[in-house]
Amino acid sequence: MNDTIQKINVDWAQLALNLRAHKPLAQIERELGLKRHFLARLARDESGEPGFTEGNVILDYHLDVVGLEYHMKLLFKNDKGG
Repeated sequence: MNDTIQKINVDWAQLALNLRAHKPLAQIERELGLKRHFLARLARDESGEPGFTEGNVILDYHLDVVGLEYHMKLLFKNDKGG
């Protein structure tokens, strides 16, 4: 069993900015069924963390958009190993 536990520390503002670089946030919100301006508030760091369901949907979409390597760097960037 691996005794090392890595903490995931999502920078939601950066994640939303990454998504905006690929497509307008309003379009992504419609595709994902999120409330209007939800991602814009995340990008401006005005809303804190999303709820569990929304967070998972956004993380899955981010992974699809930026690829595994960059996605993992974002999740673990504040970790000692990242």
